[in-house]
Amino acid sequence: MNATQTAINVIEWAFNGLGPLPQGDLYDTPALSHPNQALREAMQTLTVIQAAQMYFGSAPFLGDKKPLGVGGALLAAAIGVLHWPESAQQLLKAVPRAHSSADWIIRHALVARVLPLLAEHSGHAVTHLRADLLLVSPLTALVNVPVASQENEMMTLVEQLLEQPASRRWLQLSLAKPTDNRAIRDWRQKILAQLRQTEQDSKTSFVLDVYETLMIHHRSVAFDQVGAARRVLRDPIAAASAQRLQEALSIAQWWQPLWALRRTRKEELRQRLYLDYQYLEGLKLYTLAQRLRGW
Repeated sequence: MNATQTAINVIEWAFNGLGPLPQGDLYDTPALSHPNQALREAMQTLTVIQAAQMYFGSAPFLGDKKPLGVGGALLAAAIGVLHWPESAQQLLKAVPRAHSSADWIIRHALVARVLPLLAEHSGHAVTHLRADLLLVSPLTALVNVPVASQENEMMTLVEQLLEQPASRRWLQLSLAKPTDNRAIRDWRQKILAQLRQTEQDSKTSFVLDVYETLMIHHRSVAFDQVGAARRVLRDPIAAASAQRLQEALSIAQWWQPLWALRRTRKEELRQRLYLDYQYLEGLKLYTLAQRLRGW
């Protein structure tokens, strides 16, 4: 076993989606900077599969002709030695910035696959590993919760993604999907709020697209959350639980961008076929939360 084979095994695991995370070693790590044919082919295969799953089409992905870099190889090898946290962290710090759409895609394929496994563990080492993984995978950070130092970069990335129909659609679907993770929900709401505040037609239209997508694909789950949050906010005993109260307030806050747009772009909302009257339940929840906060 060497670093190259470790990377290949992890990449194959990522696109096969089967079995436990492979473990390897980092013998001959410098070879990762000049991937051999087998490693290059594995990287290309994973990138193509992930791009198809994201509806990004075929190469050049998102119109970006820049080639796939070596960062994916280094990242895959680092994931293969997560059982040695210090070694994994050292290698992750050597991963260069993503410079192409292909880099974004392969890194998202790897990091999005491994994050749920890290969630099963706790401790400082796991926290640092998670942060280091997000730092090298912008797309994964964007649809989860970025490291604090990434936030400005994330909004720049959002603007880039909105320029291409395929990536705009992927982001729209990702932001519209309900989650039980409060930190992820709050971050996604922050993205929508910042886009709404620009008052630029293309960006406010995208915000409406996200809410309309929720109504099309996730109506039942979304309004189950709204109902649960409303019950907590109306029940003093339930609201006495700090955790339940914060969760309910988070769900309510997610509707704030749409509440604000209804005040400034009501006619545009009326033209949205799938933004029927049920969305008002979300806005009423937001108003209830504001009253309870004394705002």
